[in-house]
Amino acid sequence: MEGYCRIPAHYSACVLRAGTDLHHSEGCITSDAILCFLPLRRYNLFIVLYPLGVAGELLTIYAALPYVRKTGMYSLRLPNKYNVSFDYYYFLIAVMCFYVPLFPQLYFHMLRQRRKVLYGEVFVEKDD
Repeated sequence: MEGYCRIPAHYSACVLRAGTDLHHSEGCITSDAILCFLPLRRYNLFIVLYPLGVAGELLTIYAALPYVRKTGMYSLRLPNKYNVSFDYYYFLIAVMCFYVPLFPQLYFHMLRQRRKVLYGEVFVEKDD
């Protein structure tokens, strides 16, 4: 896919992902002051980085749509021996549509996790 790596949204998604994965290096650091800072950084940076990462993913998918449609990438057309049809272009559009209702649920779950880790608050789920 020529030109794909020149998409700014792709670069931003990669950089944001790298910034959120830095917490895996916690075992290498011995200073107590720095160890206290790592959870703060992890649970506060996501507030900005998570929405930016989702926006980067959506922009990357959107930028790839014309190429996917033109080439028929990962699509399976009828007739074939499986008697099944699959269009990757419409699958990507559906994925983009599912981000809209699912993003707030995931984001607020992370906010609850942040509150639990940083402040020790426990939430009780309501039974309907």
